[in-house]
Amino acid sequence: CWQSFTATTTGLLTKISVPICNTRSIPRGNINLYEGDECVRNKNCVDASPVGLLGTSGNGPADVCDLSKLYDFTFDPPVPVVAGQVYSFQIKGVTAYAKLSAPLYADGFSYHSTNLNVDGDVPFKAFVKPSNEIVLNADYQYYGNPAVDGTFRIGLASGKL
Repeated sequence: CWQSFTATTTGLLTKISVPICNTRSIPRGNINLYEGDECVRNKNCVDASPVGLLGTSGNGPADVCDLSKLYDFTFDPPVPVVAGQVYSFQIKGVTAYAKLSAPLYADGFSYHSTNLNVDGDVPFKAFVKPSNEIVLNADYQYYGNPAVDGTFRIGLASGKL
């Protein structure tokens, strides 16, 4: 199953939560995140395609089967996303997932290769850690708080974000 969405925050995508069913006693299933949504709109996505793949989550939970609840799939490392950019994710390796018949998201599309004529969206939540933190090599000292006032100082250099 594939679902597209437009990121509303720039930062690091840490997890996607979706309603799934995994009737096995071991964690399984994962989510692949892709750039763009062309194959979803055209309903011709290829399972586990490496084209445009940005990241893969860890396994989902074991022994769960309540399609009214959202279950976490964590990305480690997190995947950078940009506000306004379109992404798609593929839910793989689970017993079942929930798909609502009415479209839920403006400009979002869903696709499942075994049911081409059903329109609707997969309910989900995407968790993005905003990228207002500057990560530097340990050889440099960092001063300031760009999240508060946009200023920073590194060694002898300074600036404003």
